[in-house]
Amino acid sequence: SGNGSDKFEMIRNPDGTGSLKIIKPLDYEEQTRNNPIRFKIQVKDTGKESPDDPYHMDSAWITVKLRDINDNAPQIDRVSESVQVEEDARVGTILETFRAKDPDQRGMSKVSFSIDRASDTHRQFAISQDGVVTIQRPLDRELTPYHVIRILAVDDGLPPKTSTATLSVTVVDVNDNQPVLASDHLYMVVEGEPPRVVATLVAVDADNYTAGHGPPFPFKL
Repeated sequence: SGNGSDKFEMIRNPDGTGSLKIIKPLDYEEQTRNNPIRFKIQVKDTGKESPDDPYHMDSAWITVKLRDINDNAPQIDRVSESVQVEEDARVGTILETFRAKDPDQRGMSKVSFSIDRASDTHRQFAISQDGVVTIQRPLDRELTPYHVIRILAVDDGLPPKTSTATLSVTVVDVNDNQPVLASDHLYMVVEGEPPRVVATLVAVDADNYTAGHGPPFPFKL
C-alpha cells in the first residue's frame, strides 16, 4: 500500500531474502514534495498459525527518492507561426515572441533561444535569449520575398535537449524601385521626313505589379 507501490514488485530470493524490483517506468516529474514515492512492504512467516496473526508478520515503509535527469526537451508555446512585414521595416523591428518551458529541475530549467543559421544564411534575423525575434539586416522583397526561419529552444541540461519551431516571414512589397527602360535604343531619322512612329519604348519595374507598383508607366519628354 502507499503511493507508487504499483511501480514495484517484491521478489523472494532462494536464500530467504527479498528484492524490490522496478516493473514500471519511473518519472521524476510525477513526483512532488507532497506526493513522494512511499509505500509499505510486509513479510510473513510460514507457520501453521493464521497468516494474519500480527505476531507472525512485520512491515516497513519504503521511501524511494528519484534523481532528476534531463529527459525532457523544452516545450515551445507554438511550433509554427506566420507574420507579414513590409520590406522597408527598420532594423530592430519585433516580428514575434516565442516562449518555452522545461519540466526538468522542477520546472526551473533554463531555456535559451537561437536561430538555426542554415535557415537564415544572410543573418537577416535575430532572436534574444528570451525569445524575441527581430529584423537584424534590411529586407528586400525583390531578392527574397519569403523566409522560413527555424527557431531553436535549448535547455541547460547535460547533455542539452533542443526543440524547434518555425517562423514564416512574408516580405510585403513597397514601391521602392523606379521604372527602367528594357533596353537602350539608337534611331536614325532623315531630315525632312514626315511624321511617323520612330520607336516603341518598353519599361519594366522590379516592384510587385499586383500591388499597383507596375505598369502602365507614363512617358514624357
